[in-house]
Amino acid sequence: MLGNSEKQETDEALRQLRLVLPGSWSVKISPIHDERQFGWRFDAILTIKSSKGRSAEFGIYHFPNFLSESVNEKTLSASARVARHEGFAGLIAISLYFSAHQRGLLEASDVSYLDTTGWCRITSDNPMLFINSTGAARSPVVEPYRTVKSLRGISTGWVIEALLTTRAPVGVRGLADEAGVSPSTVSKVLPLLQAEHAIERSDQGTVAAIDRRRVFDRWIVDYQVLKSNRRVGFYVGLRSLRTVEQQLAKESGVAFTGTIAASRYLPRGTLPVVGTSQIVAYVRDLDETISNIELIETEPGKANVILIVPKDRRIIENRLMIDGVPVVSLTRALADLATLPGRYRQAAESLLDSLTLSQPEWMPK
Repeated sequence: MLGNSEKQETDEALRQLRLVLPGSWSVKISPIHDERQFGWRFDAILTIKSSKGRSAEFGIYHFPNFLSESVNEKTLSASARVARHEGFAGLIAISLYFSAHQRGLLEASDVSYLDTTGWCRITSDNPMLFINSTGAARSPVVEPYRTVKSLRGISTGWVIEALLTTRAPVGVRGLADEAGVSPSTVSKVLPLLQAEHAIERSDQGTVAAIDRRRVFDRWIVDYQVLKSNRRVGFYVGLRSLRTVEQQLAKESGVAFTGTIAASRYLPRGTLPVVGTSQIVAYVRDLDETISNIELIETEPGKANVILIVPKDRRIIENRLMIDGVPVVSLTRALADLATLPGRYRQAAESLLDSLTLSQPEWMPK
């Protein structure tokens, strides 16, 4: 039996079907009063009647979440056989939208289908029937429960970093492996970026194209280094900045960001547009680091040392040693530079400009 939302989707799918049928044909939905009369669950019966009076009845199954892994070709094929055994011309699947991959699965299983955007393929051997029409390239809506609302999250950040270092095409599972997160996390992030035209996706869901600059710009709308992490401390060093940097570099749980990281990622011989007048670094344990290095806590505007405890220790664990200095990943350094106050944004732009020379994927589009 169809619920209210299922009935609305079915009614719209049938409206699309009527648009491709001859005007003299008719389409009717009949309820199933006793589900026990069939060996498999059907939601209703669809009757298509031609102008000559010949009709074909199909068992309807509504898919509210067709992407469920429990639905596979073997299950669908068995269901189609049951439908014909029960006297139907076949099984017809109805949903809000069927992607190209899903349509292929249904066709391979000998299951007819119909969605609200106009995709339709209905076949029958007895009576002979073939109806085919095309619909929308993408789903008409993005389901809220399957999409992130912002790019602030820890796992979301790793998906973004993977997109900024991976070349298209890349599938959801491949991107998940690269980011070190679950495929479901990737699936929740991609629709937001697609809506922002930062990525393009194929009908199969693969990321077909990546606009790295647009992905990055969208990320830093939500990500803010001083607000997106667990703890931030502002200090003045009692010794020279160079000495404090050297002391921090010897600590096991430290990764520099800011201009120290930027200068390591610039091509050799390139002078940074912003000099290092402030140290910014991630630390595993703030209290322990302070006890090892002579620092005095101060107000944010007076600090020449900013220490950050990340929400995710992978930021430190994934650090790179460049010229003997532990620094965060290039993409994390860029995001931090772009969201730190003052002239750091200029340092980010300079680093982005150098990237476009070596990696055309970073070129604004």
